[in-house]
Amino acid sequence: MTDMGLLETLKQKLANYATGQPSTALYLHTDKTIYAPGETLWFKAYVLSGTVTDNKVIYVRLVDENRKLIINDQFGMNKLTGNGELILPDSLREGNYTLFAYTDRMINFSDQDVFTQPIHVIKSIKGGMVAQATVVDTAKLKPGEEVNINVKVNIGNDAVTDAKGAYRLYVDGKFLKGGKLATNSTGETQINFIYPHLIPGQRLSLNVNFNRNDDRTELNLNLNSQENQVILNAYAEGGHLIAGVNTKLAIRATDINHNPVSAIVILKKGAQEIKSVQTNSNGIGIISLIPEAGNLYTLKVAGNGESKLNNFPKIENKGVSLKVSLQNDKELHAIIYNKGYTGNALLVLRNHESVLWSQAINLATNDSVSVLLPGSELPKDVLNVALFDRDGNFKAERFFLNKQSKKENYDLDIRTNEQIYGTRKKVTVTLAATDRTGKPVQANLSTSVVTSGRIDIDNYRNIIQAYKYRFLKADKTNQIITESNENNIDDILITANWQSVGWNQVVAYKQKGLPKLIDNTDGIKGTILPLGTNISLTGWQLLGGSEKFNIAIDAKGVFNIPSNALFTTRDKELQWAGGTKFRESYQIKYNNEDVAFDNKILTGSILNDPEMFNTITTIQTKTGPSKTNFNDIHELGEVKIKNRVTSVGDFWSANCDDYVCENDILNCPLHPPGSAGNHKPEQGKTYAVIDMESKVNRHVIYRGCENIWYPDMIKKIYIPITFTLPDYDKDFPVEPQLMSTVYWNPNINTDQNGKASFSFFTSDIKGDYRIMVQGVKAGKTDPIYGTTKFTVK
Repeated sequence: MTDMGLLETLKQKLANYATGQPSTALYLHTDKTIYAPGETLWFKAYVLSGTVTDNKVIYVRLVDENRKLIINDQFGMNKLTGNGELILPDSLREGNYTLFAYTDRMINFSDQDVFTQPIHVIKSIKGGMVAQATVVDTAKLKPGEEVNINVKVNIGNDAVTDAKGAYRLYVDGKFLKGGKLATNSTGETQINFIYPHLIPGQRLSLNVNFNRNDDRTELNLNLNSQENQVILNAYAEGGHLIAGVNTKLAIRATDINHNPVSAIVILKKGAQEIKSVQTNSNGIGIISLIPEAGNLYTLKVAGNGESKLNNFPKIENKGVSLKVSLQNDKELHAIIYNKGYTGNALLVLRNHESVLWSQAINLATNDSVSVLLPGSELPKDVLNVALFDRDGNFKAERFFLNKQSKKENYDLDIRTNEQIYGTRKKVTVTLAATDRTGKPVQANLSTSVVTSGRIDIDNYRNIIQAYKYRFLKADKTNQIITESNENNIDDILITANWQSVGWNQVVAYKQKGLPKLIDNTDGIKGTILPLGTNISLTGWQLLGGSEKFNIAIDAKGVFNIPSNALFTTRDKELQWAGGTKFRESYQIKYNNEDVAFDNKILTGSILNDPEMFNTITTIQTKTGPSKTNFNDIHELGEVKIKNRVTSVGDFWSANCDDYVCENDILNCPLHPPGSAGNHKPEQGKTYAVIDMESKVNRHVIYRGCENIWYPDMIKKIYIPITFTLPDYDKDFPVEPQLMSTVYWNPNINTDQNGKASFSFFTSDIKGDYRIMVQGVKAGKTDPIYGTTKFTVK
């Protein structure tokens, strides 16, 4: 095959795969990430990439740590963008929640594309205090051992001596025990408890919070047991470990729930310990290895910790290894190490969607070749360089972030008319959007201005990061890459892959044509069931306030209501016309696809975001436990902990065809419908569910078949409300104005000169404020992002 012929074949295979395996990259810009009960969560949705673009509705959900649905609202989409708001209940408890969202078209495909974001709810925030915690002796993190945790609270370098607080212990997010805390004269306090006996896979975590006046701080610790098994995986750069070739080896350490583990990992050659590495907060460490043929290499966790080596690359006597190197911070090179292969080959560079560049090369046996890549001409994006032999066989590939491009594709300059303001003062902001060459860009942007304490900016995933890492998959790698860890991206990418879109899958894919789409995923469909004879099934209408919408119902009672009939404001209800007559004569069996998709998400693995903790690492050093002076510490009594069954919350049936197998597993994938021993589930009973992707068993409470709905339960698609902007020049309230979000606009458009401006007033909250502007180039999906700060005194 000629080089040109091979390249065209690869391009066509990639296009066929994208057509046959549609995907969507969805991102939500929320005004902040930390909320108080009763506040409004404002959002703007962007479809950044993918083959599905004709979206009509976005489904937005908020769930608690037990995966119980707290809010499930719907809003309109204008194909690629949409906006709305979630009104948080006044009764919402403090804790950690997850926001997830998907569009009507995404219901047809994998739930792995669903957008997720952690949301924290606490009652008051100011942000001056900072709490830190240390496990005095991590060797005590074992069942039956007494654990001592020292907590210290500071404002800057000064100890906080009068902070009151509380702690809460959780197993898999289920509350176990709590108590009160108070700092001493050195700003310290101590927590003591007996480490519980956990079943395999359970996780013990600790939440600590302190309050003083209107200031508050919170931290979370992941208290992995020293007896918990650490799962180790090793990945060779370029995918191959060739005997005699110096190779970067990435070690990934996780717990059984795929959360990163920081540990000391030892590399052994036979019985000999030859190297060690400390894995970072992402659970990743790097070792350089020249493997020797005929030797057995293994990994283990240092000390007495239990570990399991899940994968270690096979040492190959012949093969090709591929590295990427940015030399002198100027030139990007692909370095190919060849052992045992001779002949022509093709080097191919691509992003997720398309081939960007290629070059034919000649490989001499037992030699290496360095090829200059056009990094400066390509965007700052995650790219893939791969090698194919002359027959089109895939040999090796390497994912990397193109750091030769120092700038993002677009720049957003944000300027305030002053840097320091008083309370209730007017702020004017100007925006200027340009591309890499400095040319103005017309853009559609969403903008939030909030107190800095309401956004954890170091761990915030902005729209550009969401775009770059949109399809990475390695225990949800795309969901943990943020401002604070992007510098380690190359090491992370050795362990990662695109979601089922590596060259192996693309080359092997057999075209099957366009996937069949489910109809009316944006609206409502179902069947009207007469409760008697001689009852008409024609002429029914849907009422929305004073408006009416005629509904077509066939002879069997089947109906479809499109989304354009479901738009309404929050103060109006949708109901079937007919009132009491309707209730007495009919029932409705709904078949809403979003309900089924919600259940798939709630019982699946997509909500298993790897948890990043502001925590110590569970490593016992050779010097022993740290020395801490516990004089004058307010100690807590021993905490008695009992095991509890983990739960993912309620399961509402979408179509009334659920079953339980003989092992009490709901809708068991190992026992399909009709299998011997299958039976109907009982309402209110707890059943296991199996997620086939993560292989994790969970539990749900079966709440019964809920698709027989009354007229007042019709799904509504909300028309977004408008953020209210105060004008203190005209109206100066006597009451304190304590809004943490002082400005929100989901649609700011820069003009042909790339310019836009807006104004707002500060509130009575003093401190730093953050302006965050995110969006896309007008008519495109190219992301744009910028942020800046100002101060209110």
